[in-house]
Amino acid sequence: VHPADLLFRRAAEAGAEVVVVVFPWREIEPNPDEFHWEQTDMWVNAARYYDLRLVVRLDQTPAWAADAEDETVLNAPPKRMEDWGDFVFRVAARYRGLVEGYIVWNEPNLSREWGNRPPNPSAYLELLRAAADAIRAADPGARVVAAGLAMTNHRDETALDERLFLAQLYEAGGRGAFDALAAHPYGFGRPPDAPRRSPDDLVFARLEDLRAVMVQFGDARTPIWVTEFGWTVQPNSAGHPPVSPEEQAAFLEAAFEWLAGRPWVRVAAAWHLGRDLPPEDEKAGFNLLRPDGTPTLAWQRLQGYLGGPRTARGNPPPVALAADVPVHLGDSELPPPWWPLYGGRNPSVRWEGGFYLTDVPTEVRLVLEIMQLNEPGFQVALNGTPLLTRPLPTANFSAAWRTYALPVSPGLLKRGYNSLTLTVGRQHPDYQQEEYVWDDVMVRNVRLEVAR
Repeated sequence: VHPADLLFRRAAEAGAEVVVVVFPWREIEPNPDEFHWEQTDMWVNAARYYDLRLVVRLDQTPAWAADAEDETVLNAPPKRMEDWGDFVFRVAARYRGLVEGYIVWNEPNLSREWGNRPPNPSAYLELLRAAADAIRAADPGARVVAAGLAMTNHRDETALDERLFLAQLYEAGGRGAFDALAAHPYGFGRPPDAPRRSPDDLVFARLEDLRAVMVQFGDARTPIWVTEFGWTVQPNSAGHPPVSPEEQAAFLEAAFEWLAGRPWVRVAAAWHLGRDLPPEDEKAGFNLLRPDGTPTLAWQRLQGYLGGPRTARGNPPPVALAADVPVHLGDSELPPPWWPLYGGRNPSVRWEGGFYLTDVPTEVRLVLEIMQLNEPGFQVALNGTPLLTRPLPTANFSAAWRTYALPVSPGLLKRGYNSLTLTVGRQHPDYQQEEYVWDDVMVRNVRLEVAR
């Protein structure tokens, strides 16, 4: 089971209508003009198949573009807004009509989410405007969503009260720069209807303070999208007191009810849906799935509230790798036109992806483009079944792409997600000087076609 397919399937089974996904800039464009779309293509196709509205968060600057001396800083603002705008435009253009809204950055009122520098609403507004211009040019139908702000009472170099940050954003001219405001109203161990003991109390209802700031600055028509909220069942580094699994389930259901009574809230997404999270991960206690991917009590309670499972199915194209998404497997660091080794691993011996089918066709073939097979260890498996009964012919070293069509046996395909695995093997070529190497190969444009 592909992790992405499992998570989108669990969302649909619960009855969700919207999913929020992070598109990390540093993973999509790790080097200038080097774009890796295989993961985001998978997420978009999964959302299409399960009929889920997709909201995408854009942040996590790559080291080459970040305005930071320390390359380990995850979310430093970019040195050049032109690089940021180009990235956002490419994402929005690629997924035009398929993404409902783009959240621009994450919690910029925290220093750790702003390159370890003091929060700066005016600087964030510059970044927001650059993204808004790119999104509106590439996909006018997508909504520009201002970043969700962390709940905090700090007013120092480490963090800025989210209400004050939003007010300063408006004072800098932020009205009109976004179509919706994201929000992160966490409960901090107390139920969503907990009364406020003071104006600075960290409770779920503090969300209404953000709404009050928007009204104060004449922006009452702009909605709020609650893109994160939840309760953790274990202590974490962010200071959220843990609750019991029963309380987590009850509080989440009550929070959805509370939000449903606020017409200015248009989107509500509980945090978090994932699998295989280590216990020390901050998200682990919020997770609605157990480490093995099975549902928790909170997920089951939400399924009853939301009326799931959703049964509508879309029909994304049966493409596992697009024509502009090459995957390089092997152990040789080769110059262009070779792509970097897949996943940054050496050796990279396996790639797994797939495609969705609403209806199962007959007399089909899997078509793929391959560059330079060194040795006969290459294999293609569809739903765990090898498609190659004999090796493909080895290619010359001209860096030319060759197209191969592999017959697909009847009964091998299925409705829903179909997994595809590419692997290379270690051979014993006599021309490899002093040591054995893995087969090196690049693959792209992998799709299912009706046989002619």
